[in-house]
Amino acid sequence: MQVVESAAACLKPNGRFCGFSPCIEQVQQTAAQLRANFFTDVSCVECLLRFYEVRRDHLAPPCTLTPAQRLAEVNAKKKGAPQGKGKRKADAEPDAEAAVDAAPAEKAEEEAAAPETRVDWGATPQMAARGHTGYLLFARKLVPMSVLRTLLDVRNAADGATTAAPADAAPVGDAQMAPEAE
Repeated sequence: MQVVESAAACLKPNGRFCGFSPCIEQVQQTAAQLRANFFTDVSCVECLLRFYEVRRDHLAPPCTLTPAQRLAEVNAKKKGAPQGKGKRKADAEPDAEAAVDAAPAEKAEEEAAAPETRVDWGATPQMAARGHTGYLLFARKLVPMSVLRTLLDVRNAADGATTAAPADAAPVGDAQMAPEAE
């Protein structure tokens, strides 16, 4: 593939390659060409097409209670709720007229205490990922052995060492070193 050869010629040692391929066969071919041109750390990421429904929605304000305060609030609501089934209406509301009179006042207090909701944009993913996929292929260009030897010589000279690194010096990191270009 011409793009890999061109990238190999243009990139500096340790330079990064990124390519997009619409089908896995192209990924396989590109990966083989990358390895043939002394690239390492070849990896691939699949890109799936997934639609999101974007709409304006009413969002609740963020909760400012600590977990302990929130638990106490939930427990208080549970204690205030009627327990069990089969209670008679007369037991639930001893004074029906007083309950009717108190309802507007309680509602006004709840509305005043309720925090404001805000309207903002939200996005919800659709459950099925439908559409064509693609692949991102990443790789790193190897450092030629001559560059590595020069770097080792400079480091040894700075450390005061009198001997140069052997010709078969171990590579830096887990990457293999590329042979020198002729």
